[in-house]
Amino acid sequence: MALIEEELGQPWNNVYSELSSSPIAAASLGQVYKGRLKENGDLVAVKVQRPFVLETVTVDLYVIRNLGLVLRKFPQISVDVVGLVDEWAARFFEELDYVNEGENGKLFAEMMKKDLPQVVVPKTYQKYTSRKVLTTGWVEGEKLSQSKESDVGELVNVGVICYLKQVFFSLVFTLFFRIQCGT
Repeated sequence: MALIEEELGQPWNNVYSELSSSPIAAASLGQVYKGRLKENGDLVAVKVQRPFVLETVTVDLYVIRNLGLVLRKFPQISVDVVGLVDEWAARFFEELDYVNEGENGKLFAEMMKKDLPQVVVPKTYQKYTSRKVLTTGWVEGEKLSQSKESDVGELVNVGVICYLKQVFFSLVFTLFFRIQCGT
């Protein structure tokens, strides 16, 4: 609650009329709480970044990168560990910015709506989103493992198409960017 207040610049109960006291879901980077917006009564998911994630990962990356610098002295090791760590770190630090995640959600929804309208992307409430707190619409759903056997094939098919579409757009964007930059 203290992090929500710090990030949003006001007491959490000024923003949410309800907020679960314990997480509904958890992952390595954050925890998700179920809430209700005070201003309009919308049910929301509030993702809160775990404390010290940035600091912990930065130290880990520093150590791994330095190990990669040592490995460069051995010509028989052909993997560029430093390059891999640098690329992974750049993407990871982008993922730690929940404002960026909210924007990516909007882009993803736009990308999916024509060909895969069954893919649901929750609305991001930008007013209640910061680098460490993400507020989105609450979406009721079920885990794939809880789906009816007759639905699993179609759900997997949608997932594969969704994944391939993302890869395709990523490749096109990268190619376009390289052409524009002359690389």
